Amino acid sequence: MSNQYAIGLILVAMPLNVAIYHAVDRWFQEETEAITTGVSRGVPTSLHYRKMQLQISWFGVVGRQIAFLLIVSAGWLFFGNSMSDEDASLLAYACAFVFFLGAVGWAAICPFWYAHLKSALRQADAD
Repeated sequence: MSNQYAIGLILVAMPLNVAIYHAVDRWFQEETEAITTGVSRGVPTSLHYRKMQLQISWFGVVGRQIAFLLIVSAGWLFFGNSMSDEDASLLAYACAFVFFLGAVGWAAICPFWYAHLKSALRQADAD
C-alpha cells in the first residue's frame, strides 16, 4: 500500500470511527438522563424501573462503549502493523492510542458516574 493511499484511508476512516463513537455516546447520555430525571423518551418512569435501568441498560451501554473503543484501537494497531511505510504506521498507531485512551478514560470515570447515579436514585427515593 502506498504512503499516500494509506494516509488517505486513515484520514477517511478516523472521522467515521469518531462519528460512531458519538452516536453511542449520545445513547449513553440518553440513558443517563432517563435515570436521573425519571423520564424516558417523554414517558415518566418509576423509581424501580430507573434502578433496573441503571443496573441493566446503563452498564450495557458503558460496556459497549468501552468495547467499541478497544476494538477500534486494536484495529488501528493491526492496520499500523500491516503497513510498510513508517509515517503511515505512526499515524495509525496515533489513532490507536487515541481510542485506547478513550477506553481507559471511560473505565476510569464510570465508577464515579455510577456512584453519582446511585446517589441521585437514593435522593429520589428519599423524596
